[in-house]
Amino acid sequence: QYTGPVLILHGSEDDVVPYSCSKNAAEHFPNAEFHLIEGAGHGFFLQDAETALGYCMEFLSPLIPEKE
Repeated sequence: QYTGPVLILHGSEDDVVPYSCSKNAAEHFPNAEFHLIEGAGHGFFLQDAETALGYCMEFLSPLIPEKE
């Protein structure tokens, strides 16, 4: 029932959660943004973490009110 913004990140080499689970979740949320991080596993480390953080910052920036 949630209709707000959702960010889903998934590593292409994740051996814990199948890609199909994240893709399915992205299709069920009406306002979802999905990114596959090539070469990343289940956790994001080093360059993968920087990539994930970039997606997070891009996703969150419009949601954070500007300070006066």
